[in-house]
Amino acid sequence: MQDTVATEPGSTEPSEFFASADETNSLYHLSGVVAWKKSEKFLLGGGLDIVIASRRLTQIITGGYDDGQRGTFDRSFNQSVAGGGLQMKAGMQWAPIEEVRIGWSVATPSYLVYLDNEITATQSLSPPPSVPPAPPVSPDFRGTQIDDLSGAWAGVETGLTRLGAAYLRPWGWVEADVIVHFPLQTPELGIDRKTTADVRIGGIFRITDRLKLGGGFFTDFSPEREPSEFADSKLNFYGFTLGVDFANRFEPPEGGEDGFYLAFAAAFRYSHGSGTLAGIEFPSTFPNPASQPGQLNFIGIKINEFGINLAVKAAF
Repeated sequence: MQDTVATEPGSTEPSEFFASADETNSLYHLSGVVAWKKSEKFLLGGGLDIVIASRRLTQIITGGYDDGQRGTFDRSFNQSVAGGGLQMKAGMQWAPIEEVRIGWSVATPSYLVYLDNEITATQSLSPPPSVPPAPPVSPDFRGTQIDDLSGAWAGVETGLTRLGAAYLRPWGWVEADVIVHFPLQTPELGIDRKTTADVRIGGIFRITDRLKLGGGFFTDFSPEREPSEFADSKLNFYGFTLGVDFANRFEPPEGGEDGFYLAFAAAFRYSHGSGTLAGIEFPSTFPNPASQPGQLNFIGIKINEFGINLAVKAAF
């Protein structure tokens, strides 16, 4: 996000300010799983994931007072963190009767076993000239640079458990899931998340042998606590999905059977989010004694998100 403010020279308001924040987080999982079919009604499974995580953050704040003659402020913060680690998973599925499936799974937090941390932070302050006979005040400058590769045991993804139930019939199926995310605190990565619970409700309905319609409702609550730094946010989402699946025949050809199978699926997704964003509020005059001229300003925001998913499957 970014915003600029400018006023006429001589005004008691800030003459110019600019605040910007840009953050990218990536997580990659390489998974291996095993499963055991204990009976026709009971299955067990487990897995181990190799996790690769990275984070890039850029933050820029500038300033200027009274047309730039009585003060300035510059701050730049760049961070690049990467690491690798592990996550373990386990689950079970039970079919008490032919039409019902009940599933439960649990996953540990993803823990990084090493961290490659690169940080460059600079800050400068130029206080307004002192009024004689007081001695002049020297500008303030601070700089920090960190380039460190170290072992760690740092949680990057919360642990979770999931409980779901499905009802299957010739006309299709319906399902409901509850997902609980556990709290996680990792100070070295700035992670402080609380317990959250989300729901998923949906189903697929067979209109003909070749046409199916689907729909569902979901929540996506933020595990973040109240924003504590510039550009932090706390957003809760609600949404739904509607889709269609069409195929040229009932099922793909089996081994040795002639024929061509083509299936096409499209889904529309909408979600609405609302919550709080931490912006920056600047004072109208340069602070004395000099300090960072800016404090968190919490504002309410709303987001409407639209998405389309497409899939094609062919077999012959």
